[in-house]
Amino acid sequence: MIILFLCVNLILLILYLLSAKMINTHFNKINRCIKIYNDKKIYKSDKEVEFVTNLVRDFKQLSSVKRNDIEANIFVKNKIAKARIGIFEYNKVENLLIQLKWLMLVVFFSNVIYNYLTSNNKLFLGIETDKFILCINGIILFATFTSYILLNVKYKKNQVILTLEDYLVNQYDYEVIKLEEELKIRKLNKEISLLKDQLKNNNNEKTKEKIKEKSKEIEAATISEEKSDYAHLTDDEIIQLLKQMVW
Repeated sequence: MIILFLCVNLILLILYLLSAKMINTHFNKINRCIKIYNDKKIYKSDKEVEFVTNLVRDFKQLSSVKRNDIEANIFVKNKIAKARIGIFEYNKVENLLIQLKWLMLVVFFSNVIYNYLTSNNKLFLGIETDKFILCINGIILFATFTSYILLNVKYKKNQVILTLEDYLVNQYDYEVIKLEEELKIRKLNKEISLLKDQLKNNNNEKTKEKIKEKSKEIEAATISEEKSDYAHLTDDEIIQLLKQMVW
């Protein structure tokens, strides 16, 4: 019977470690996705930013239906809870992790009660077998609770939710405006360049006026092409970024 407690605890420990690894990998994947999505210096493939792209798309579509009457925090929490970790929902894996921790505690105290009610004089390495098994189960339990504290699932989840909520509410619209403005400025600069070429061949006042008008439009913009965060990207790459962000 005493061996049964150890076997059960070892099985629970393996399941716990697998669940913890799945959750940790999941959050690392989301954090990397957010980092790549917000990195203006690199081009992103659809697969790399799939989670954030789908989140933003669904949020904007729901906002348009509800006329912006939507709680971003609740929306993000719900998406995180329903996110898939392999074939499982995140919520189920997190609940399993918590339940396994308490099950191991139940097994340990069951072991304590069993040892108290029975006596075993068999020795293992000079220690009574029941006490040795109880000691092993105690170490497993301590390691489990310590790792749970270090893993800090609740903190990691809250940080991800906060980052995504901030992006949806505060950053997304601004990023779209900056991208559209970047394309507008590039288009104006190209038009000015063409007009200047025309001016070399045909020096007339109408062309000069057009150049002045388009120069004023560029000056009125909040950014310049040289200072832009997207200056290193081609027009096609900017258009692709907009396609990923706008529906």
